[in-house]
Amino acid sequence: MSERRIDAIKALGRWRAFQQALAERHQWQAARARAEAQDALAKTRVVAVAIARRRQAMLTEARLDPAHLQFVAGIEQRAWDAVAEHDAYMADAEIAERVAREKHRVARIRVRVVDARRDRQVAAEVDRREKQQFDRIAALRAATVAGERDD
Repeated sequence: MSERRIDAIKALGRWRAFQQALAERHQWQAARARAEAQDALAKTRVVAVAIARRRQAMLTEARLDPAHLQFVAGIEQRAWDAVAEHDAYMADAEIAERVAREKHRVARIRVRVVDARRDRQVAAEVDRREKQQFDRIAALRAATVAGERDD
C-alpha cells in the first residue's frame, strides 16, 4: 500500500513541477512584456518631449504662423495621448508581472510541499521495512532459541 502511495505522491510531484515550469514561463513572458512596454513608453515620451520643444521653439521665432502652431500643438497633444496610453499599458504589464510572479512563488511552494511529503513517506516506508526485517530476525532467533530448548 505504501509503495502505491509513494508512486501517487511522485506523480503529484511531477504534475506540480509541470505547473511550476508553466508558471515560470508565464512569469518570464510577463517580465518581457513589461520590459517591452517600458521601452515603448520611453520612446513615446522622447518623441512627445521633442515635439513639445519644437513647439516652444516656434513660439520664440520672429515670424509666428498660427495655423502651423495649431497643427504642431495637435500633433503634440496626440503624442502626449500616446504617452498616456503607453503608461497605462506599462501599469497593466507591471500588474500582470506581479500576478505571474506570485503564481510562480505559489507553484514553487507547492512543489516543495510535495517533495517534503514524498521524503516523509519514503522515510516512513524505509522505517517500516527496517522494523519488519528486525521483527523477522527476532522471530527467527526466538524460534532457534525455542528449538534449542526442546532438544
